[in-house]
Amino acid sequence: MTERSGTKAWGHGRLQGPTGLRHTYVEWAAESLRPAFWARVYSHQQRDKGNAHQAAVRALAFQWSRLLSRWWQARTLYAASVSLNALNNRGSSLLHNRVQGA
Repeated sequence: MTERSGTKAWGHGRLQGPTGLRHTYVEWAAESLRPAFWARVYSHQQRDKGNAHQAAVRALAFQWSRLLSRWWQARTLYAASVSLNALNNRGSSLLHNRVQGA
């Protein structure tokens, strides 16, 4: 892909990932809104920033992919209490802002 602006031109490649996998992550993230408290709070935070529902779900899918990768590397299972404790121990604004808003 070539971009031009004035007298300058530069090229860059467009990264294309497996769309089926990306779509699966987004669908799974949307389904996780009900059972995972932190996911629901994260989605609300994204919506409060002005993102549309679909953009908020895509951002949530990215967070899930990071967490899954980390858990896979550490060979640990998901536990909601562990995730919430980790957010609390780090002083996450995610939980703090939601508690104040509720």
